Amino acid sequence: MKTPLDERARLLGEAAALIRESKGFSVAGLAERVGLSRAAVYRLVGGHEAILGALRAAGQVDEGEAARTDARERILDAMTERLRTQRFGRLTVEEIAGEAGVSAMTVYRHFGDRPGLLRAFMEERSPRGDLRALLKGIGNDEVPEVVLTALARRALGFAAAFPHIVRMLISPDPEEDELLRPLRNGGNRGREALASYLDAQMQRGRLRHEDAALLAELFVGMVVALALKRSGPGDLDAAAGLLVRTFLEGHATRGGGEGVGHGS
Repeated sequence: MKTPLDERARLLGEAAALIRESKGFSVAGLAERVGLSRAAVYRLVGGHEAILGALRAAGQVDEGEAARTDARERILDAMTERLRTQRFGRLTVEEIAGEAGVSAMTVYRHFGDRPGLLRAFMEERSPRGDLRALLKGIGNDEVPEVVLTALARRALGFAAAFPHIVRMLISPDPEEDELLRPLRNGGNRGREALASYLDAQMQRGRLRHEDAALLAELFVGMVVALALKRSGPGDLDAAAGLLVRTFLEGHATRGGGEGVGHGS
């Protein structure tokens, strides 16, 4: 049985591997690689700076490698702040570079181009990576109410913090539509992971037998609809809980199967 120290060592080893592979180290990328939630990664090894510090102290990365991954994280931080107030289609690489305190060439070196920058943001700072990592990490044992509430809360929180991103995803202008095209397959992978989880819950008797792909689309649609109606963070726990209870009222089995985590 693995101890927390074993898990910490494993996570640090995988983080070092990500840096060596030049895949761009981030907490989200590490979480997806090891099949844990971001929260679990933070609990075991801390955030980005803490992980880099531990890797440097252990001699698993050198100062040059640490500096490169630190610059990458600053670029994503700068983009995150800009996207709180404006749409991506109106952002330039030069603006993001200036905010991050790096050159535009550094941005291009880390992300390739503007679509690459947007792809990294969506994978590492949006609920997309969380969804796949969460579903991969929990397997099929966690009950639907717990899993779906965690997903809904993360998505609603993201929508409250980045309303311009939500609007871009729903109604992109022509330039944004072009930028989003390479990302759409990633969105489909997230829905496929959710559909697979829902199908497993049907097999366990926790959910009624229905079209799992359609049910996943329905859940995502409910989250998006509520996100568009909300303004500001509000009570995210209450909103996510209400959404999931409403969803399960229509789709959870009354017998409960192996337990739906629902009051029935």
